[in-house]
Amino acid sequence: MPVVWKLHDWDYNYATDVFIYQLNRLANALDCTRATHVSSKIRAKHIRICTSLLQKSINDVIYYEKRNSGLSKEDALKYNTKAYNLAWKLIKDNLRDWWDY
Repeated sequence: MPVVWKLHDWDYNYATDVFIYQLNRLANALDCTRATHVSSKIRAKHIRICTSLLQKSINDVIYYEKRNSGLSKEDALKYNTKAYNLAWKLIKDNLRDWWDY
């Protein structure tokens, strides 16, 4: 299913999925051989770290809710909060630099 069709107004996870998709497309563009900026591969790596953290912050709580893995719910939420905060801090600090001149 295309990512745009999964966009719903009532849950931020769907908006985050769309943002992750867009960031991954940007990372792929920066990682290709046609990228013109010297540090484009480093920027692509940073973007992928952020998308990984965002994905983990969504998936860990969902995984806990579905499987009730060895994590306590408090631990899953604590990890989720750390990953979420770190990802958005990195995005806030770097988003304006994530483009190919």
